[in-house]
Amino acid sequence: MSEVGFDEALRTILSTVLPLPEEDVALAHALGRVTATTVVADEDAVPFPRSAMDGYAVRASEYALAMQDRPIEVPVAGQVFAERGESTLAPGTALAIATGAPIPRGADAVIPQERTERHGTAVSIFAPITPGDCVFPPGEDFRRGDELVKPGEVLNSGKLSLLAFAGKPTVRVFWRPRVSIVCTGNELVDVAATPTHGQVRNSNAVALSALVLANGGEPRYEGVAPDDGAALAAILQRGARDADLLITTGGVPVCILPGNPAAAFVCFQKLVRPALARLSGRCATGLPELRARLDTELHGRPGRRYFVLAHLHRERDSFVVQPLANQCSALVRTTADANAIVTVREAASGSKTGLHRDEMVDVEVFDWPSVFESSRN
Repeated sequence: MSEVGFDEALRTILSTVLPLPEEDVALAHALGRVTATTVVADEDAVPFPRSAMDGYAVRASEYALAMQDRPIEVPVAGQVFAERGESTLAPGTALAIATGAPIPRGADAVIPQERTERHGTAVSIFAPITPGDCVFPPGEDFRRGDELVKPGEVLNSGKLSLLAFAGKPTVRVFWRPRVSIVCTGNELVDVAATPTHGQVRNSNAVALSALVLANGGEPRYEGVAPDDGAALAAILQRGARDADLLITTGGVPVCILPGNPAAAFVCFQKLVRPALARLSGRCATGLPELRARLDTELHGRPGRRYFVLAHLHRERDSFVVQPLANQCSALVRTTADANAIVTVREAASGSKTGLHRDEMVDVEVFDWPSVFESSRN
């Protein structure tokens, strides 16, 4: 069997995996879900002009000459509340108004209370006013027919708030991928166990479950399969039951990741994560990228592409990426300290040309919060 390159492997995965079926879910349960259809607004939001400040609704033309040393005093004819019906402003008067309340008929501006002085039933206005001052116009949030969300978007709190404001109590989303995880190897013991000579704690089960959850899937850890054909077959059959994806480490088949923790982590980010994204119905399948200055040299490997775990941080107005010193695939600490991946492409035969110190390189980021946390330290 001929060797398959990375690009071909990724193309094969993405061409094989299709989005899962759709379902309608309540907004309260839709955080992190992926939209399956376009949602458009049925009405303007909001359909009436509103006050942007606490103050007084007025006719702007009546106060064009108001000044600090020549204020204009006007009677306050009442108060406008957001929850009450329409009101009308009589000429030569003002109406007290709260933020968000509808602008009364006859008014075309609001003067903030900070630019006035109240005297019982009258108010002095100390500055000129122009039409539209401190007024939210109708439909400023969105208009009828505007697109609110499109297929493939991950629903965050802001999108959910927008859908709620538009009167959409439910949203159509793709199913969450159900992902079974099976680790293999007699040497693996539980996290709480004390390993004997030759044994190691099973960090891959925790890491892969967390990665699946962080990428929109539902992890189902099936346990460790011993190095026994019948036992392995049984646990794989159990894991494949009612699952959309099966991940194994250290063996065969389905999504097969290496047993070494750092290698399993990188393979998940580069190959399994895109498959999960496609199953989830997301528009984007790759990690977000940016350009950063490389702070060391990375040699190329003839005929072989490789991926370097790195730490990305901000320095002044730019980003700097630092490959971690020890890239041993068996280490767990490497993935804990990394927040990004740098790709070193294949070098020509007999060459070690790779990436040079201070060169601007493409960086894939898988942990954005740590990028900015480290920049503040």
